[in-house]
Amino acid sequence: RGPGDTRGRDGAGEAGILVLRWSSHGALITLVASVGMVTPGAATPVPPQTPSIVLQASALIDVERGVRIEDALVVVAGDRITAAGPASKVAAPADARRIALGGTTLVPGLIDLHVHLTLAGSPEANARATLLAGFTTVQDLGAITYANLDLRDAIAAGKIVGPRVFASGPWIGQSGGICDFRGIGVRGADAVRRRVEEDVARGADLIKVCVSGWLQTAVDRPD
Repeated sequence: RGPGDTRGRDGAGEAGILVLRWSSHGALITLVASVGMVTPGAATPVPPQTPSIVLQASALIDVERGVRIEDALVVVAGDRITAAGPASKVAAPADARRIALGGTTLVPGLIDLHVHLTLAGSPEANARATLLAGFTTVQDLGAITYANLDLRDAIAAGKIVGPRVFASGPWIGQSGGICDFRGIGVRGADAVRRRVEEDVARGADLIKVCVSGWLQTAVDRPD
């Protein structure tokens, strides 16, 4: 999502559109918009006076049916995709701005279910790079503080360019054990309960609990 996107974080089935430009060096992926997907060929009503953009592409990948749609059109009104499918079946507004993408292929935005956008480098730069890599939704599973929630909210408010973020807040692990980064670990049921309550109060989308050892522990002690 980028500036101007005011959608809530509880919507379902939303994704973005990527433009794949194929060259001798491989595919160059450019994000066009992070908007709601619709069934190819179907149309969704939009408020009057909403400016529309029509993307004309060589093909569109329909991931639900597992097919490649040739000679595709995607109609975007505001921050929503209102129609998508074969050009012969999509009714595009006469006054829409048309963008001819030539021999490109459109695909839904990607989803990464395990990221840490605030652990190294600039969170803002990480968020932008993740979006431009094609990921329109990510799940941030742990931070030292609640910085990942702040980043999530800044993106949702349009202050930072980045993907839609579902964030857990800090890890919850045992003191002296796994995920006890910089002393954020807890010990005992009461301490765990208080941390969970704080996560909920801060608006965490999910709770990240570390209950097993590190991967190397499994290698050293496979039993």
